[in-house]
Amino acid sequence: GVVPFGVFVNFGAERDGMVHISQIAPWRIEDPADVVSPGQAVRVRLLDIRDDGKLQLTMKGLNPDIAPPADAGFSGKMPDEGGIYEGKVVSIRNFGAFVNFGFARDGLVHVSQMADYHVSDPEDVVSVGDKVKVLVQSVEPSGRIALTFKGDGLGVLEEV
Repeated sequence: GVVPFGVFVNFGAERDGMVHISQIAPWRIEDPADVVSPGQAVRVRLLDIRDDGKLQLTMKGLNPDIAPPADAGFSGKMPDEGGIYEGKVVSIRNFGAFVNFGFARDGLVHVSQMADYHVSDPEDVVSVGDKVKVLVQSVEPSGRIALTFKGDGLGVLEEV
């Protein structure tokens, strides 16, 4: 079944496995029902069997027929390390801000990379929806993208 937080998949095991919303596709998904339908055949890979017996699955990269929506800002590729890009803050956590800048995954500006001074609360620097300019520090094999605001012309872009 399709639920707001993911998809339950019958893949021949004793119990259904769960694909969390973050594991459906490499781009941001607001509603799993926008991507998959009940009864739709999908490819999955087992990520983990939890202590309680629940099966954690992923669909990422396994279903080429599932394409991102045109307005997803998803190019399908990863950014270049050292590249400078413009994007938008899409969520804020206590450890930093996630920025969508048109690639396969949102990047993280860690709180330690937001300013040349100590920042204790990311919301002191950015708000959801802010347009920002970022430098890509690293792209890990796992797909994590580390960004920084430290540098000339980087950070929140001023509204004109």
